[in-house]
Amino acid sequence: MAAPISPLKVEYNQDLKPVAYDVEGAKKLLAEAGWKDADGDGIVEKKIDGEIVKMEFDIQYMATAPSWKDMAFMTAESFYKAGIKATPVAIDFNVALDNLKNHDFDMIVSAWQGVAAPEDHEQVWSTKSWATGGSNFTGWGTAQSDALIDSMKHELDESKRFAMSKR
Repeated sequence: MAAPISPLKVEYNQDLKPVAYDVEGAKKLLAEAGWKDADGDGIVEKKIDGEIVKMEFDIQYMATAPSWKDMAFMTAESFYKAGIKATPVAIDFNVALDNLKNHDFDMIVSAWQGVAAPEDHEQVWSTKSWATGGSNFTGWGTAQSDALIDSMKHELDESKRFAMSKR
């Protein structure tokens, strides 16, 4: 899926294509950004503020969901192929919710459940939802995207709302 809207909905943007899985391309982008495996241990590193920093982080997943554990380990394996060490860490459901609300994670395996009603992007994608402990756990958004989200809530013409959703 290439968008935050289910491909089963009419407002799904069919023009979006998923980002290709390209380990060599990832390695190239990392190298261009200064990340190289200078010590030969398979993990890229970079000097930041005079200190050598390895590209490593945790992938949290809720211990109650076996499929999320599988996703975390598969993702970690994929990252490792590009020289990134991602360590899967099982956490309790309530801890995960607290970590999400407090933005206390590097990466986390999680999912949203969809509904049949038209999308309301405010809860998940507005910047105020990030600032107030809402569900914009990633911190995504700009003043422009906030204005668009707000405008969508007042647009009654479905085709216009769908076009706005694609933007």
